[in-house]
Amino acid sequence: MTQIIKAEEIRKAFTDKVNEYLSEGMQINIWSMSGTQGEKAKVDVTDGVHIYRISLFRECGWIDDDNFTHRTDTMVLTVEKFEQQISNRVNILYDSTLWNGRGETVYSKTWYALGDIYSNNAFTDDVNTILSNSKKSDERYALRRGKRHTVAINEKNILKVIHNHYGYKRLYVNDIDCVYKTLYADGVIASYIIKFKPELKKPDIQVKLPLSA
Repeated sequence: MTQIIKAEEIRKAFTDKVNEYLSEGMQINIWSMSGTQGEKAKVDVTDGVHIYRISLFRECGWIDDDNFTHRTDTMVLTVEKFEQQISNRVNILYDSTLWNGRGETVYSKTWYALGDIYSNNAFTDDVNTILSNSKKSDERYALRRGKRHTVAINEKNILKVIHNHYGYKRLYVNDIDCVYKTLYADGVIASYIIKFKPELKKPDIQVKLPLSA
């Protein structure tokens, strides 16, 4: 006889299988489920009435201190509560998406990356530590910049480079703080750095194309 089961039983089977592995001491591997817009991982759980979405995002954060803005990479853990139970919908197989950011945030925790998020696995939730590190980094940058020479730029070339980057379409030459070049030990040009005015809160752009031609 053909066995007929309900969607609720499939959900329970999925939950039971996850619990089976967790009970053996395994952990959810959040680093292999990256989605779009900085999403690293998410899990939806339900009590039968509400859905709670546990999400982890990588974001570019900004911390203001003494009228100066510091940029830092962050990992943000949030829990959102949704009122509607999607499993009660008729067309569960095709209409079962809840969008991030549309629920009630019931928990949020932020960790700040100590240094480059791509090369450093160290994080802290202490804002003062981040501000201290950022100020030291700014001081080192100022010293390095003093040894670098800004370069003359061709307006047509610079705008083409800027507008080819997502999120920079509306920027213009007047939004640039300076352009300087970095050198290898033998004096050969390694790349050009386009630095924007601080109030724009835009990360630098690094390119290897000649901008002064």
